[in-house]
Amino acid sequence: MKKRILVVDDEPLIGAVLQRILGAEHDVTAVQNGREALTAMSLQPYDLILCDLIMPGMTGIELHVLLTQQPDSHGLRMVFLTGGAVTAQARAFLQERPSRYIEKPFDSKILREKIRELLVESAANSAPV
Repeated sequence: MKKRILVVDDEPLIGAVLQRILGAEHDVTAVQNGREALTAMSLQPYDLILCDLIMPGMTGIELHVLLTQQPDSHGLRMVFLTGGAVTAQARAFLQERPSRYIEKPFDSKILREKIRELLVESAANSAPV
């Protein structure tokens, strides 16, 4: 059964690339901001959320804070995408989550392997978000 993955990135090209790379194995939905992500999560559950760390409007960090405040702890299934943390806050945030981020640009084979690992880890920890 295909796992559901939500991609949250303000660059449409990143969402399209991740849909292409992961789409054969998974059901991938791409949105461009945190508000769209919240709407998508209210409509269906996701097994994993790949989220850009730095975005205009609502950052990945802010989305994570919102999700971890919910009783079902959606934030536990988040993996962050970063092209390099540019702020001290972002660097500190990632240092607290060393296995929960993927550097851009990503190699498609390594990305697929990392996603498989994270999905196994997430499945062991809780139900889909």
